[in-house]
Amino acid sequence: MLDLRKFIDIVLDASQIISGRFGMGRMPAGTSGQVLTAQGAGNDPIYAAAASYVEIASNDLRNSNDTDKYTTSLTIVKIKETKLNAALAAARIKFDLNAGVAGGIAYARIYKNGVAIGALSSVTGTTPSTFSEDFSGFVIDDLIQVYGYMNDVASNACHVLNFRFYYTGVITKIAYRTLTSSLLVSDDPTISMTNQDP
Repeated sequence: MLDLRKFIDIVLDASQIISGRFGMGRMPAGTSGQVLTAQGAGNDPIYAAAASYVEIASNDLRNSNDTDKYTTSLTIVKIKETKLNAALAAARIKFDLNAGVAGGIAYARIYKNGVAIGALSSVTGTTPSTFSEDFSGFVIDDLIQVYGYMNDVASNACHVLNFRFYYTGVITKIAYRTLTSSLLVSDDPTISMTNQDP
């Protein structure tokens, strides 16, 4: 009598399971968040990111550190600080600056981890002026700061307020294909930041 179990029940040992069914080559395990591309050779396919997401500087407000802080120092000191709790590819950073009295002159500039990265800005008088610059390449735990000082004792104080971060998330690549125009992401997450002025 023909034993049909020989054709129905096929038992694979561990080596066959690891290498692939019936000993055939098996594709390597993929990576979370990536897709299989048509590249590669033989049993070596290539996996690529399903999409490349990045932040770009824009006019979309994402974090506000608005409290008016000031210094009466005649030498440059830290006035405001925001800590990045995640990497941030790029952002437009703005702040308002004014002196404590009419005719006084206040100076300020943006720093990263205690090192100047922005242009030195100045304003005369008590009416705040807004300064804006675009930056890129921030990493987790970076401290983004505004340092400032006043011109002389008569200037009374250097005031900095409305320290803000603006950016938008975009998709620049799908799998291994680069997009001609980036796609705006409508629900891109806001990078966590901690405002921690001195």
